[in-house]
Formats: sequence, structure tokens, C-alpha cells
Amino acid sequence: MMDFTFTNQLHYLVHQVDGESGYVAHCLDLDLVGSGDDVEAAVSQLNDIVRTVVFFCLKARKSDPSSHCSKAPHEYWEMFKCAEQENGSTVRTLDVAPELAPVSVMECHFTYCLAIAA
Repeated sequence: MMDFTFTNQLHYLVHQVDGESGYVAHCLDLDLVGSGDDVEAAVSQLNDIVRTVVFFCLKARKSDPSSHCSKAPHEYWEMFKCAEQENGSTVRTLDVAPELAPVSVMECHFTYCLAIAA
């Protein structure tokens, strides 16, 4: 068994792609993307993807998912800052089930700051 703790707050940017009706949710810290017909569906799919990366990292005996993934390109961080200034942001919690892998989970959730671009 290994201990797993992840306390860094993640940053999620949600936006629409030009000419598309759906939404894209982008975890900027891990450069992961989910999509959906509405904001909540896109965020839900992204949460599932983040959980999958956590599971993979635990199986690979890596204690920090951010050491396995790269950050999103600078332009998306700028979009996040603009969206946060224009529309505000909210902090949410993403629970990660301790049964994910044979580890002792010290903290079984992530927090993420969600900003939605207009």
C-alpha cells in the first residue's frame, strides 16, 4: 500500500467552441478535456476523466497526477483569467472513492475552481 494525498486546487475552464452547440470543460492543470451538451454534462465527463487519471497514477505508484500530465497551453490560462474576471468562479469538490486502488487515501477529494467563459 502507498499513501496518496493530492491537495492542489485544479482549475477548470468551460467554454463553447465556435460554431458548436455543446460545451468543453478543460482541466488546465492536467490538460484534460471533457465535453457535453451543457456545462454540467461537460464538467461531469471531465470529472470522470480526472478520476481515471488518478486511478492510473495510483496503479503506476505515482502519488501526484500533475507529475504525469502537462499543463494546458498559456492561451487557455488566459481564457480562464478573463472568464474569472468577467463571470466569477466557484470552487467545487470532486470526490475520489478510496476503493479506486489498493492504497491508503489520506484525502479522497480534489477541489477545483470553475470559470465559465461567455
